[in-house]
Amino acid sequence: MNSSTPINWKSIFSLSSMAYTILGVFSALIALQGFMIPNHFLDGGITGISILMEEVFHIPLALASLFLIFLFYTWGTGILARLLA
Repeated sequence: MNSSTPINWKSIFSLSSMAYTILGVFSALIALQGFMIPNHFLDGGITGISILMEEVFHIPLALASLFLIFLFYTWGTGILARLLA
């Protein structure tokens, strides 16, 4: 990776890119709330652990997801800080 190409921020934050991102989030929301949670299916990663926490501990899915995202973020930055120091 010797050649570094500059990041085109205008294309990343373009209106079409934002619209596709919002469309993807809404389709994931429909899949979770309309299919996976009512049928007691689990997903992989943070979403699956959050669904499991909701079923076992009766924690709302959004709070469980935010808690796990914060937990893994702080854990990952701590590990990276020790590796790169």
